[in-house]
Amino acid sequence: MQKAIDFLKEKFGPAVLETSNYLGNETAVVDPAKIPECIRFLRDTPGLEFNFMMDLAGADYPGRGDRFEVVYHLYSLSQKKRLRLKARVPEANPIVPSITKLYKAANWFEREAYDMFGIRFEGHPNLKRILTFEEFQGHPLRKDYPINKRPPIPTPDPLIEEGIRHLDDLAEVQADTREDITKPLGARHMLLNLGPSHPAMHGTLRVLLELDGETIVNATPEIGYLHRCFEKESEVKTYTQVIPYTDRLNYLSPLMNNVGYCMAVEKMFPLEIPERAAWIRMLISEVSRITDHCVAIGTNAVDIGALTNFWYLFNPREKLTDWIEALCGARLTTTYTRIGGLMRDVPANSKVFLKNCVKDILKAIKDTQALLKKNRILIERTQKIGAISAEDAVSYGFVGPCLRAAGVDY
Repeated sequence: MQKAIDFLKEKFGPAVLETSNYLGNETAVVDPAKIPECIRFLRDTPGLEFNFMMDLAGADYPGRGDRFEVVYHLYSLSQKKRLRLKARVPEANPIVPSITKLYKAANWFEREAYDMFGIRFEGHPNLKRILTFEEFQGHPLRKDYPINKRPPIPTPDPLIEEGIRHLDDLAEVQADTREDITKPLGARHMLLNLGPSHPAMHGTLRVLLELDGETIVNATPEIGYLHRCFEKESEVKTYTQVIPYTDRLNYLSPLMNNVGYCMAVEKMFPLEIPERAAWIRMLISEVSRITDHCVAIGTNAVDIGALTNFWYLFNPREKLTDWIEALCGARLTTTYTRIGGLMRDVPANSKVFLKNCVKDILKAIKDTQALLKKNRILIERTQKIGAISAEDAVSYGFVGPCLRAAGVDY
């Protein structure tokens, strides 16, 4: 079967500057000006169908003529294949055309690369910082950015300009369609800040809401409150010293982050781990996944006033967390894996203990379904609310339960 890179070379010839295949990762370096055309071709050509953009990231190579690189990680849901494209740009003029018209997920990814590396994306609809604040000096993931530099105290971003712009757009639509002419133009909706310190946010996130009564019609998020830039810290640490950082990137299932990071380093070397260690990693990842779902489903119902469900799921989760504590000495910041293996074997009584935990989890699931599945309040507050099409879910890069809920089998 012909490879995607071969199709790309046939179609774009000299615009494909370089190709490689390392550890099964197909990569093509492409002329930056041709990036939108190449990606559109890969997305829309039958038999290729790279319709899912998994990631877009910047990279910095200070000693190279084209210092900066934009890396596009593409995936074909139908062909189940990955492909990586790279666009290289010089420090003096780091500009790449935006692909926000091809993938909706590119909007935030491009803003992150702009914020962290100073790479500009021509044609982006709102190219502003996303994780740092507007007055931030420099770009923190550039290799020459001092790791100990202290930025100035920020001025909060009011976000009001974006909210007002949407209200102005709405007023124009109302004027054109004479929608609801009994009310003044633009007066139906109000702007309201939610977060960052609010019980409904489950973390430091702020959203400027546009409300029509109690219905949210638009939301402008500000997501940088929890950004730690751990990638910069990792530049001055050993591979093993990075593991504790991965705990903190997902504190609901930190063991999975430990595993994922170590697997990436081992693949890069490459390094083979003992079979028992591989099975234990699978086990701890499954335990982590279950505890994570317990938190997600338990607190989701709390947000609409159902506290009982929280206890149904948190009691068995607590027992699994007891096992994690026996495993590594911590309940949250686990740091259990090591490059090439694990810090220690599982506790001696793990088989019996985890079997009992599974029984508790199954009972909790049954109780939770009985409470929620036909619950009139839950159904009325969630059904047909915030629905997203399968096409949009893929374009935004949804994964996991949210993507499956949109009808995409992935």
